[in-house]
Formats: sequence, C-alpha cells, structure tokens
Amino acid sequence: MFVIRTLVSRAEDLALHSFVGRKNHSQSLSMPLPRLVIRAAALLSFLMTSPGSHAQPEGFNYDESKVPAFQLPDPLVDLAGEPITQAAQWTHYRRGEVLRLFEDHVYGRTPTTAIPMRFEVLEDNPGALDGTAHRKQVRVHFDSDDQSVAMDVLIYLPAATEGPVPLFIGLNFFGNHAAIADPAVPLNPNWMRPSESSGIVDHRATVASRGVNAHRWPVEEVIARGYGVATIYCGDIDPDFDDGFQNGIHPLFYTEGQTHPAENEWGTIGAWAWGLSRALDYFETDAAIAHKRVAALGHSW
Repeated sequence: MFVIRTLVSRAEDLALHSFVGRKNHSQSLSMPLPRLVIRAAALLSFLMTSPGSHAQPEGFNYDESKVPAFQLPDPLVDLAGEPITQAAQWTHYRRGEVLRLFEDHVYGRTPTTAIPMRFEVLEDNPGALDGTAHRKQVRVHFDSDDQSVAMDVLIYLPAATEGPVPLFIGLNFFGNHAAIADPAVPLNPNWMRPSESSGIVDHRATVASRGVNAHRWPVEEVIARGYGVATIYCGDIDPDFDDGFQNGIHPLFYTEGQTHPAENEWGTIGAWAWGLSRALDYFETDAAIAHKRVAALGHSW
C-alpha cells in the first residue's frame, strides 16, 4: 500500500529529487523525463485506486484461462527490432516509443491544444490548523468558447518554514473536504460516486463526509516534517461516470462537430493526469512552493 507517511520518509532519503519539469500541455516523444514521472505516477496510482477503474463494460473477460498466448514486448528492443544497449538510446529514442505505446493502447493521447487557464486564489490563510499551517485554496479555471470548467486545489504548507517547500500532490475521490476535518474547506458541490459510509447521498457530499478520508492524508504530520500537501477532487476534472464525455474537461477540446474523444484520444484517467499537470502550472507561480520538487502520489488497497 502506498501511503503518505512512507513517501515522506522516502522523499527525505532521496532529498526529493526533481520530479517536475516545465510546462508541457501534450504527451509527446520529446516530453522531458520529470514531467513523464509525475504523469506516470498519477496514471498508475489512480488506475489501481479509482473506485470506477475496476468496473469494465459488458463483454470484458475476467477468466485467465481464456486469455490466448501472448508475448510482451521487450522494453530494451525498439520497434525496428534493434537492441537498446546505451542509456542515451533509451533517453532519446526508446523511452518515447514506450510512451507512445501507452498512449495508443492504454491511456489515449492527450490533446495538444492549449486552452485558456486562469488562477483564482479563494483563500490565503497563513494561520491555519492552530497556526501550524499556511492554507491556500486555489480555483483553476479552464475556458473554451462558451464552456467553462474549474478545479479547486487545496494546499497546506508548513507555517514555520521559510522559503519554498517541496510538496506532495494527489487526487481524492470524495472532495477536498473529505481529506481533512477542516471546517474552512467547503463541501464540494459536484457529482460523486454513491457511498453512504463516506457521507455521499444522492451523488452529493453531505456534512458527514467531512474528514472521512483524513486517515489517508496525515496533513499535520507531513507539514511538521517540512513538506506541503495538495489535493484535488478528481471529479472537478472529469466525473467518473459514463455520459459520453459530455461533462468535465473533454468537451473543451472537441473540434468542430466532435462530440466524443476519438478512439486513440484520452479518457478519464488521462484527464486526471492532465489536471495534475495544470496544478503544477499554478505551483510554478507560487513562490512558497518548490515547484521542481513535487511528487505525485496515490493509494491502493
């Protein structure tokens, strides 16, 4: 199981080597490795953890005995059949091939179109959590023609630390308010998967959902160790139910006459990873965050 406590300890051992690169709105062969790391971490962790990621459309096979013989491709042999024997071959060529395979066969390709984006600081409180934390709530607006989508980023930074701090970021499934029992974090009004045990009724959060997942987000412990924590409700980016991709951010990228992502284009998990990258765009504007020392995390069970 991946937990924040483990990641904090590991991050201290590694001195939080740079995970995050500069802005890049597309997953291309030339994507710098740091940006790939955070997208891969987000994609893999949420593929394992999404409440909806285990449910498949009718017709999928779950019987291992019915799987025909297959051979996985050798990661150190390129598509032309040539062996990869040098680190430079991997960095400058083969890595891009592998990324493109994941784009074409697993996650779909993220659109390269840049859409207008703006940041709205909803709250900036340097005395949160009894003075131990600097809490920020930032709304990231995405606009395209007559459509608009927004995601809220909840950020906690250690109040006693001077200078930019490294930060962990992850998506949550029941709203930012569910990650911590902090009354200053408003209930998320958007659609959510039903879960009475988590305080979700009729696909909406209730007061009973406040702090319901706080055991997975030890914010006080993380900031006491000198790190920051940020989280975003995944449904702000793309709600995890099938309406033909008419909600969330997908329609903002449709070309004229398009009503659904093309067969090789992104789905929900790709959209979530894109949203995490847009949070990084905000971090690059915030002097309190060491934006080149950000790690994406997730939970599995």
